[in-house]
Amino acid sequence: LIWGPDAYRWVRRLGQENDNLRIAMEWAIDHDSTLALRLASKLWWYWQTRGYLSEGRSWIRRSLEAAPYEPSDDRLQVLFGGGFLAGMQGDPVAALPYLEQCKQVVAESEAIGREGQVEFLESFVLGSKGEHEAAAAAARSALQQMIESSADERIPFAHNRLGIELAALSQQEESEAHFRSALELWQVRGNEWGVVTALINLAIAARNRGDYAQ
Repeated sequence: LIWGPDAYRWVRRLGQENDNLRIAMEWAIDHDSTLALRLASKLWWYWQTRGYLSEGRSWIRRSLEAAPYEPSDDRLQVLFGGGFLAGMQGDPVAALPYLEQCKQVVAESEAIGREGQVEFLESFVLGSKGEHEAAAAAARSALQQMIESSADERIPFAHNRLGIELAALSQQEESEAHFRSALELWQVRGNEWGVVTALINLAIAARNRGDYAQ
């Protein structure tokens, strides 16, 4: 729901229940670690959107510690969220263990279509370390794998990620093409957060080439 139509409305509704979400997470960690992992797998994007990055990282760490290891999709999503939130806070050192554990879960579960998600996180972590060539290569691989596995919901994210790294490499024309692809796909899906993100990146690109009217 947070990635689709009326995303901001749903984020606001969840925000009204934030104290209840905290109580639910605390109870699940103490009494039902599988539920804690499932909740964290769904809530990390909410925590990111609301700016609760440190709090989200704490819930992710605690839910992973509470749950017995199993190479499940819930664990993969929680690990991905942990790496993403750490990267958002400019902490690639903390993000790296999450990335490595994502790779382990995918390898052990043979999760079809999830390789692209891991490559996406790798691009994000490498980019936050300033390794933009490697980050662009990982993003390009992520995009290709997501297209091949028909991971339609994730494809615009990969376009946007690749656009960011290409911009850092001053490959402006191709960068903007990927931002436009992301924008079009997000518009089709009604993803408000995505549309805003792509428009911001296109605005920055236009400014950088001196097209202030655009």
